[in-house]
Amino acid sequence: MNNNMTCSVSEIVLDLINALITVIEEKEVTFRGHSQRVASNCVRFANKLGLKKHIVETLYIAAMLHDIGMVYIPSEIIHKPGELDESEMVMLKQHPVIAEKILSKIKIFKDMLPIIRHHHENYNGSGYPDRLRSDNIPLCSRIIRIVDSYDNMTSSTPNKQTYRIEEALTIIRKNEGPIYDPDLVNTFVEMIRTTSKASSDADKDNPIVKDLMKKIIQKFKNGQVELPILPTIVQQVRDTINAPGANATTIAKVLEIDAVISVRILSVANSVAFRGVEKILTIRQAVPRLGTKETESIVLAIVSKNLYDTDIEQMKDLMERMWTHSLASAFCSKEIARNLNINDLERYFTLGLIHDIGKVPLLQAITKLQLDSDPSLKDLDMPTILGILNDAHARLGSALLKGWNFDDEFVRVVNLHHNPNLSEHTEKSLLIINLANMITRKIGLSLFDDESIELDSIESAKILGLDINKLNAIGEETKKYVQSTSRVSDN
Repeated sequence: MNNNMTCSVSEIVLDLINALITVIEEKEVTFRGHSQRVASNCVRFANKLGLKKHIVETLYIAAMLHDIGMVYIPSEIIHKPGELDESEMVMLKQHPVIAEKILSKIKIFKDMLPIIRHHHENYNGSGYPDRLRSDNIPLCSRIIRIVDSYDNMTSSTPNKQTYRIEEALTIIRKNEGPIYDPDLVNTFVEMIRTTSKASSDADKDNPIVKDLMKKIIQKFKNGQVELPILPTIVQQVRDTINAPGANATTIAKVLEIDAVISVRILSVANSVAFRGVEKILTIRQAVPRLGTKETESIVLAIVSKNLYDTDIEQMKDLMERMWTHSLASAFCSKEIARNLNINDLERYFTLGLIHDIGKVPLLQAITKLQLDSDPSLKDLDMPTILGILNDAHARLGSALLKGWNFDDEFVRVVNLHHNPNLSEHTEKSLLIINLANMITRKIGLSLFDDESIELDSIESAKILGLDINKLNAIGEETKKYVQSTSRVSDN
């Protein structure tokens, strides 16, 4: 099998895995992101243990699919507060067996079946479904047992206590032997403690920060801060472009309804980047010159810019910086995709443009508290406020995109784009957005600028195989783009 065929097969497998994960995440929102986090940590754990590449790959797929059997468990059992009764527990314990049955129909998952079946076995033989013990439990199952427990303990879900990182690690340590393989626990604890998440845990547990987050949430609940709404014209343009028989005329008819967008589309079509021999005078001429996908991206960029507009003086500078970062990330993502010879470049432009959209309503809420002279803000400096934006925006942003009917890949990437646990198994779109974020920080087009970043040391850059010359060139092109085109949205 040649390399191209291997690549195609791998992409098909990943698409199939993501489709299966979507099934359970659509059924239960509490599972969103869980499989990806567990799989990413399992890969890091396996690499730290020095396992061979083919074992790591098998573990990754098994970890991604370990909870697929939960799709057949009733929601009232999954969300029941307190302890389950005996019959409910019997039903819950069937989910590894159900997962095995579902996946046994797909030959490529054959090697993962025993791993998935036994991921709830305990080291002392008290687990389920087969009460295996010690080395009779597959090694990959023992790894998932630890990582899955850790993620369940540290992730916030309804009707369940959430533990701080050190609390979760203490619980795992106390149960090495009865539940977890004692030969694995030390390595896992060491790995988690070296991550950036552990080092930032103290800030997140700051009582002042916690109080502020509660007040921000209350602002949303009380309707004092409204979540942004995607204007109708964006959906109309998307629907028209994706409709059978779409052409420049049908797309132009939709655009011509909005005079402001029409003027800006013409401005872009006549800009240096797109200017042809003759000046474009009508929208029906502009669409063919720009291309349908480029037109869709430009409409979204124009509309997105409006989301960052504000009448509150204290917010203007930060909102402008966030917009500039979004625009830079959009172009940077597109350039990374171009260098990787990926089709549908405009999809990556859109991903970059909206990856931080969750920061907009959060900043609005913080500013409202400032205007109310809330005492919570007296002891918080700007770096801490920016840190709050950075910690909370991904989940809110992914919820917004879901409400705006963006597809699952967009929702997933926005939710996980700050995930530090990247590997060669991470989906390419997530790697690209992560790298674009880091490049914009390096070139001074971010809320968290850092000129000291060594681009060729970034994990996502290494996984994508981009050398320092390409990375520097992408950064330079991004700076030029922002300088030359950011004014278009203001024309």
